Amino acid sequence: MYLIAALAYCHGVTLPAALALFGWIPFALVLFRFLPARRAVIASFIIGWLFLPNASYPILGLPDYTKMFAVCLAPLFGAVVFDTARVLTLRPRMVDVAMIVWCLCPFASSIGNELGAYDGLSAVVAQTVTWGVPYAIGRMYFGDLVALSELARGMLIGGLVYVPLCLIEVFIGPRLHALLYGEQYYALWKAWRFNGWRPAVFMSSGLAVALWMTATTLTGTWLWLTGALTRLVGIRTQFWLVCLFVATLLTRSVNAWTLLLLGSVVLGCVWQHRLKLLKPLSVVCLLAMAPTYVLARATGLWSGLQLVPPIAAVLNADRAQSVEYRLINEGAIVDKALQQPLLGWGRWGRATIEAELGQVGTIRDSLWIIAFGDSGLVGLIAVLTVLVLPPASFWFRYPLERWTEPAVASAAVLAIVIVLYTIDSCFNAMVNPIFMLAAGGLVGLGHAERTSEAP
Repeated sequence: MYLIAALAYCHGVTLPAALALFGWIPFALVLFRFLPARRAVIASFIIGWLFLPNASYPILGLPDYTKMFAVCLAPLFGAVVFDTARVLTLRPRMVDVAMIVWCLCPFASSIGNELGAYDGLSAVVAQTVTWGVPYAIGRMYFGDLVALSELARGMLIGGLVYVPLCLIEVFIGPRLHALLYGEQYYALWKAWRFNGWRPAVFMSSGLAVALWMTATTLTGTWLWLTGALTRLVGIRTQFWLVCLFVATLLTRSVNAWTLLLLGSVVLGCVWQHRLKLLKPLSVVCLLAMAPTYVLARATGLWSGLQLVPPIAAVLNADRAQSVEYRLINEGAIVDKALQQPLLGWGRWGRATIEAELGQVGTIRDSLWIIAFGDSGLVGLIAVLTVLVLPPASFWFRYPLERWTEPAVASAAVLAIVIVLYTIDSCFNAMVNPIFMLAAGGLVGLGHAERTSEAP
């Protein structure tokens, strides 16, 4: 206790935040001791991601210990201690090559930019914990339809738990983090949208909360439509869906509303058995949106500025100006990234344009531009493959006609959620390890089935 208090004081972090972060790994071990391993993984990831504080502790010789590290490492330690046999069964396969490249490419970028092996190893550790660990745990524990169904229900419950917290912050502003952990990490001026507060709860931003609520609303709706979930704690699913939908609207995020509409349209086409031609077309279009956008922007074929006038007409001039500023920034970073297209410029903001003569330097908001600038085409192609391959491989194994089956419905909607997350990553950079958990499960799905069918 005294050591944690001293660390908190030295690094300007409150004691409640320190206790939560450093106590999370022991708490996860307790979960593994008393729960089945798979449910312990679900509880550890979802509870940790929804409620741990946004704080950071420097560790000598290692990347900072953050919320992301606590959430990803806790279930890994739990699996190693209490489920060693399952951990030892994990073997890399061809479908994992993209994730391996994505985790290792920062080392090549650091060496190529003469930043040194230490910088490269530090970047690899951070990238592996953030992306590779939840993906690997997903491969271990969620490689069958039953397991993915449990994960989908866990996400739905996580969304419902956030409903009252979102409603509270709609009235008082994003202050729950400060009330519980004593630190106001999220600037209040960023949370005022459409004449009201945008809730942030315990996530990194209001946009992250909005994406989470969209994902859980879509998940719950599909499970209800397909008959995979008719009641939850004795109450009809429709009631919970209304609560989720209202909370999603109150997140005041145009991105989230658009993604919810896109996902609903695609799943609606899948639901309608008569739309035989429109079904695959809608899924293909959704799956191709992010790669097409990134290809057009990264090659300079499309500036994206044509989007500004429609946004100004539909929303307002301020939002249009914000989008225009972001597109111009990305264009400048693309121009610099193309000077070192293969491995990028490495970390520490070297891919950005520094401010000169009183002008504001470039700012990177989207995942794709960060990957392109830091790790070049190798990193960009790798991360796109990591995000697109799981839903694409699921569709290849399970034709659209089966997506409405209760047994398949959870995996189907998680595939759509990952596609929507990929689209959101074209405009934001909000890594969510729970989505990577689902991605690992979807990739491992075919392997688990082939193993079970082997003589």
